[in-house]
Amino acid sequence: MKFPLNKKKNEIPDLAKVSEYIGHLREGRYAVEIERVRAKRSLGQNALYHGVWLPIITDSLGYIDPEEVCRAIKIKLGYCTTQIDKITGGKKWICQSTEKFNSVEMSLFLEKVEVLARELDISLPSKEQV
Repeated sequence: MKFPLNKKKNEIPDLAKVSEYIGHLREGRYAVEIERVRAKRSLGQNALYHGVWLPIITDSLGYIDPEEVCRAIKIKLGYCTTQIDKITGGKKWICQSTEKFNSVEMSLFLEKVEVLARELDISLPSKEQV
C-alpha cells in the first residue's frame, strides 16, 4: 500500500491513515519502506539525449539506426541484463527504458553517456549549448 506524504521543514506529517491501515493488518511481520518521490525525467533531458546526442553519436560511429546505438550504449553502461530465450536458447539483452527514469536517474545516465562519448572522441554539445 502506498500513502502520499509531504514532509515540510520542522513539521511532523499526519500519519493517521497509515496508523489506521496498520491497525487492520493481520498478525505477522511486515516491512515498511519510505521512498523519496522524484520528478519523472524532464522533456528537456529526453530531447537532449534522443534528439541531439543520440543522432550525433549514431552519425559519428557510422551507424544508421539510432535505436541500435541506444541499445549498445545501455549495454556498455550496464543498463541491461541478459536472459536466455526460451525458444532459441540464445542470449538476449533486456534493457531499461529511460522512460521509467526519474530526473536524477536520467541526469546520471546523461553524465555517463557524456563520459562514454568523450572516450570515443565524440564531442557532444552541453545542455546549455542546445
